[in-house]
Amino acid sequence: MKLKSLTEISNQYEPIDVEITFLPGLPQIHFLGRADQSLKESALRIRSAFRACGFSFPQTQKVIVNLTPSHLKKVSPGIELAVALGILKMTEQIENLDFSDFVIFGELSLEGEVRFPELSRFINEQQNLKILSGPGLEKYQSGFQIPSLKSASVLEDVSRIKRNHFKSPISPVSHLTSRQAQALKILSVGEHHALIAGSQGSGKTLLTEVLITLLDPPDFESAYFHESHFHKELTWRPVARPHHTVSPQSMVGGGVPPKPGEITRAHGGLLFLDEMFEFKPPTLEALREALSSGHVTVSRGLHSTSFPADFQLIGTTNLCPCGKWTPGQMRNCSYNERRCHSVLQKLSGPLLDRVQGFFYFSDRADRPQIPVEKVKAEIIQAKDFQKQQKRSGLNRNYQEAFLSPEEQLLWTQFLQNFGIGSVRRRQSTLAWARTLSDLELSPQIKATHLQKAYDDCVLSLTNLLKH
Repeated sequence: MKLKSLTEISNQYEPIDVEITFLPGLPQIHFLGRADQSLKESALRIRSAFRACGFSFPQTQKVIVNLTPSHLKKVSPGIELAVALGILKMTEQIENLDFSDFVIFGELSLEGEVRFPELSRFINEQQNLKILSGPGLEKYQSGFQIPSLKSASVLEDVSRIKRNHFKSPISPVSHLTSRQAQALKILSVGEHHALIAGSQGSGKTLLTEVLITLLDPPDFESAYFHESHFHKELTWRPVARPHHTVSPQSMVGGGVPPKPGEITRAHGGLLFLDEMFEFKPPTLEALREALSSGHVTVSRGLHSTSFPADFQLIGTTNLCPCGKWTPGQMRNCSYNERRCHSVLQKLSGPLLDRVQGFFYFSDRADRPQIPVEKVKAEIIQAKDFQKQQKRSGLNRNYQEAFLSPEEQLLWTQFLQNFGIGSVRRRQSTLAWARTLSDLELSPQIKATHLQKAYDDCVLSLTNLLKH
């Protein structure tokens, strides 16, 4: 069996291979590959941890541990966890586990507790390693913690998630209008925050249901987080749909000690606010921290806890109490203009600034003619193109610093001509343009992409505020 761990090389901790096999002989652990004295002492800690946790050590075999590359002296306090888990798997005391994607690195106590070694602060973070260790691993977003060897069930959950084949939900419709198709492609490829508004019966909620089927399956970290914190197996991307009567505490988290709220349940997925303007203003304003940083800190008394909350926000709403008005169309409303304006006052400027794009639909829409499967194929093609460009992160977080010199010049000229005041609105426009270029399989952002992004992110908001 071969596992991966870490050892110190030139003041940095780098990955090494840990090979384990059994040979007939006395029940001992023999290290090969220039292991230092502290590592040899770990054999006794491993045996003590096994006994304390109720595991059995091989009685008629000796354990051979080969550390490669063999020419380097191995100095590491964390290899012993890899050795212990390797022995448990080979003796079938823990089953159905696949460690191939992990670097296993942790110290064992005599009672079997797992600790993240203090010297591991020298790990090269640029390697983007998936580390399996104990408490203290919080700085690594792609890491997984087990408090002790007794927590093997957690590892079995990890292995099961890796083998799970997520299945996309079935789309509630088979065909879309051209405007619906374009909106879905942008929201799926870029995972932007957006407000979908318009008259009653125009298909706003239905559009969101289709969007869920077009998103990527959940990544491994997101699936593991939800199963370990909410004890619920994910079948697709997480979707939170709080009712508009939800309180701010239920939305962001609360209690003593603090517990996660709806936005953490949407972590790695979609937060769907149907009838967004019906939510209480304090509840909506509580979203601002998470929309900016991807996490939320909840403090109650002496307790303070930070929860992940990196989600895509999709809100749907009517813009008038009568449910008939849509920007760009003649007002046909039984309410006075002041009553209509009061609807928009539920959203503050800073919150609207965090919504990247706006789509307006009316009940006088075109006949649906574009198959959903065709839209899905174009989305997959655009996402494959993103991978080829080797860009990391979601388009909604795209920044000016990522632009090429040619794109930077075009962007500067564009800002001189159009003058977008808000820094956050500029970032939204640029991120939107990046998604439009991906949909056209263009490595460079072009002027047409910027113009269309300006229409969706700036002019659409201006038309809304003129309402």
